[in-house]
Amino acid sequence: MVGYIKQAHGIRGEVFAPIPSGEWDWAQKGQLLHLISRTEGIPSLDLSIRSFRPHKNGLLIHFEESIDRNFAETLKGYGIYLPRENFVSEKGESPYLIELLGFEVFDKESLVGVVASFSTNGAQELLCVKKDSKGKKENLIPFVDAFVKDVNYDEKKIFMDLPEGLLE
Repeated sequence: MVGYIKQAHGIRGEVFAPIPSGEWDWAQKGQLLHLISRTEGIPSLDLSIRSFRPHKNGLLIHFEESIDRNFAETLKGYGIYLPRENFVSEKGESPYLIELLGFEVFDKESLVGVVASFSTNGAQELLCVKKDSKGKKENLIPFVDAFVKDVNYDEKKIFMDLPEGLLE
């Protein structure tokens, strides 16, 4: 999530969206954004940016599909997500964590499980690795250079050298 829609702005269908990172280099005319409601049962939306401009700690966004303030009001509370294709690292760069979903994780030569999600402990990113498809066994593994030996993107495998006692 890059931000959320706080409120409608003006009468022409713009919305105000705080962007916590303070970075919006992804914003451009025509950019498709995926909006997900924080209220259960409300469907998600895919909307294209018609125009945008910085405002306070975020952006004023006018979507192609937003014709008036009434429509903009219905977007209040939606989280703003970028399409997955925006998160592809170049060779030699650190990977985006989303790229590692579904990768098998090995400690030395033993299969630990599959990357199911991510977390953080404030100091580092954590891979949430599940041993089986039922998700009963989960390990939180720090994704740090000291533990990562190799990431094979073609085979979707991460090879690590984990310290004793890290895995349950």
